[in-house]
Amino acid sequence: MHITRLYFVIPTLFINGVMSAYDFVVIGGGNGGLVVASRLSEDIDVQVLVLEAGPEVESLPEVFVPGLAGTGEAASTLNWAYQTVPQENMNGRQLRVSAGRALGGSTISKLFLLILARLHNIFLGTQSIV
Repeated sequence: MHITRLYFVIPTLFINGVMSAYDFVVIGGGNGGLVVASRLSEDIDVQVLVLEAGPEVESLPEVFVPGLAGTGEAASTLNWAYQTVPQENMNGRQLRVSAGRALGGSTISKLFLLILARLHNIFLGTQSIV
């Protein structure tokens, strides 16, 4: 599967101003970005900035009420809704790839599902290879 590329340009003036005020800039406030920012900020001498493109979602019921998941604003503006390039082995169809666009990233659109890994798969990574 091929995903179309996205490019954006950050003005040099912005970068210079941010880098003089912060030690680290984390792009994206999803699960990974927030964990990285949290760990970096454990050092009290470090200034960390998290940049997130999405809006504030704490006032949106469709983000927190299970029956409303995927409706309202959450169904459109809170999803980047990327499109793949036409897929040769799928008769040229394009696929939609969801990605959360808010603080919390894609976790805001997971419909309150809990997906557990099989124990067998978890322990595969702990076995030493001889």
